[in-house]
Amino acid sequence: MTICLLGDFSDNLDEGFKNTSHFLAQALSQRNEVSRLNVKQIKTIDFWRELRQCQPSIFHIIAQPTDYSFMFAYLVKKRFPQIKTVISALRVEKYFVDGIVQPWQHFLIKKAKPDLICVQNKLGESSFQRLGCNVAHVPNGVDLDRFCPVTAVHRQALRIRYGLDTARPVVLHVGHLEAARNLKILAPLVETGIQVVIAGSLYMGTNSSLIDELEAAGFYLFKGFQPQIEELYQLADCYVFPPQPGDSLSMPLSVLEAMACNLPVVTMRFSGLESAFIPGRGLILVDKPEQMLRQVQQMIYSPHTVQTRQMVSPYSWQAIAGLLMDHYQALTTDKQKMLRLETGD
Repeated sequence: MTICLLGDFSDNLDEGFKNTSHFLAQALSQRNEVSRLNVKQIKTIDFWRELRQCQPSIFHIIAQPTDYSFMFAYLVKKRFPQIKTVISALRVEKYFVDGIVQPWQHFLIKKAKPDLICVQNKLGESSFQRLGCNVAHVPNGVDLDRFCPVTAVHRQALRIRYGLDTARPVVLHVGHLEAARNLKILAPLVETGIQVVIAGSLYMGTNSSLIDELEAAGFYLFKGFQPQIEELYQLADCYVFPPQPGDSLSMPLSVLEAMACNLPVVTMRFSGLESAFIPGRGLILVDKPEQMLRQVQQMIYSPHTVQTRQMVSPYSWQAIAGLLMDHYQALTTDKQKMLRLETGD
């Protein structure tokens, strides 16, 4: 099958949309002919030339979504009516604020008429279904080979390599260094002797005042793209994800990566996580940021059964690509049936 993915294929996998685009393309390429169109180049002649040349069966837009993603789906459908259009809605809370569909959104979606919208939570499912859209639940994935548990000896060696105290526990967060990530809520953990490590992407810009505050509070900051990010997960005792829902993907990739390393995870209650997992066995979902501190301390200092890798194991990128292929096949099969009906074959 020929597939064209429109996503963020720019350098350095330091952001959720980039990672989703890259790893979906990689997994789908194992069985299909996949073209990658970088949304950052959408204003260039080469972008439109490549789209015209690839003539795919499926055109899949990986987005929040946004108004532009629906406008683009409309343009593709109008120019190439034979192509099936698919949109991934990875952060639908940001688009339908407070769950409300605005009039212009209703108009755009009805006009674009995407053949399929991939959602990760009930809000996306119900909102798009009310608009008459064909909806499928498609979660995010994780690289289970790269993100994996290590022995206690290996963990200690990693802590020495990264300049951390081997005798004190480590709590990790991976994400953008910006105020919306709610990182300062973790400062009391430092005061209890816990080493709080932040692998902070600068993709969204540099917030110097926040960086200064965190460093002054005793956080360990690893700034910018980390090519061996899996090692930071592997040296940690617990993973924490304090951003509010709507300020990250509905199913945050870093939470899945931490689970693949069999870390206990304390996270805000993201709807995509609720749809995929039953809390427990090392996965704690909280409703308020201040609840995180007590839960993190309990995870570190009290014995718990942690089986987060077992929980996330069905969500390899290969499995997600296989699920997508089933939906793609259904779309193209319906198209082939319609063609046979029209021609009388």
